[in-house]
Amino acid sequence: MHSGYEVPRNSLEMLEILGEGNFGQVWKARSHYSVGNNNNKDNTQVVAVKTNKLMENNEQQDDILKELNIMVQLGSHPNVVRLLGCCTENKPYYIVMEFVSQGKLLSYLRKHRDDYLDVINDYNSIIHRDLAVRNILIDENKNCKVADFGLSRSIRDNDCDMYEMKHGGQVPVRWMSPEALTMGIFSIKSDVWAFGITLWEIVTLGSTPYIGMNASEVMNYIRQGNICSQPEHCNDHLYDLMKSCWAYKTDDRFTFTQIKYHLMRMMLAIQEDKENKDNYIDLDNFNNSLYYFNTTDPSDEKL
Repeated sequence: MHSGYEVPRNSLEMLEILGEGNFGQVWKARSHYSVGNNNNKDNTQVVAVKTNKLMENNEQQDDILKELNIMVQLGSHPNVVRLLGCCTENKPYYIVMEFVSQGKLLSYLRKHRDDYLDVINDYNSIIHRDLAVRNILIDENKNCKVADFGLSRSIRDNDCDMYEMKHGGQVPVRWMSPEALTMGIFSIKSDVWAFGITLWEIVTLGSTPYIGMNASEVMNYIRQGNICSQPEHCNDHLYDLMKSCWAYKTDDRFTFTQIKYHLMRMMLAIQEDKENKDNYIDLDNFNNSLYYFNTTDPSDEKL
């Protein structure tokens, strides 16, 4: 099926579970087979392996193949977790990926509440549908890499720039746009909305959006035209960028090209005026008591 990526299953030595959900697991593993651009003389390499739990439900088993197809289509990008191989000849299926040493950006922000990181991803005909700091990993050089394409869909496949969710289930309510919440319509512009929420998460060092509200309350709040409020320590220019991601009408929302342009201008301004104390994020005024997070994962709430 993916002969160019297929690796022997017995070459993977599972070490420890990195993460686990209702249907899947991500393992830290050691590969004894040359995958990717492995320069080790003995072919050993630490990798991450994603797999579905072995169940009778073929639909859940086949979801990992859809994610694999998305990663193959994405190809190589410095800010996307790299596909190294797969095991698809027998179940459970495996996706073998690069091991990103520093883990999730969400955990990093919460652990290091004195750091600020920015991330921008240019999409290649992919609707991610679950863009959030929990799905961004950090490598040893502090480079951010988008991961977890389990909900992603290709807009090449159906020659359309949007995707309609036809089945219910658990969805990342707090990161969803108005049209996604009300009509189940996902597009690049719904990912732009989620990117705005991701920026808000970064600015608040991993806080949970709409804290104190349940899923239904969040949905009603967004349908009424409300958005996340401006953090006190966030510069107006940066918050204006977030608001440009949260325009209620999709046509009024920024594109990722516009987002990248404005972020680059901000970074250039910082480099040109390092003595300017009017920072985009003033962590000296960060009120830790105002920005907190759920201990349970709010990414799979059900409406």
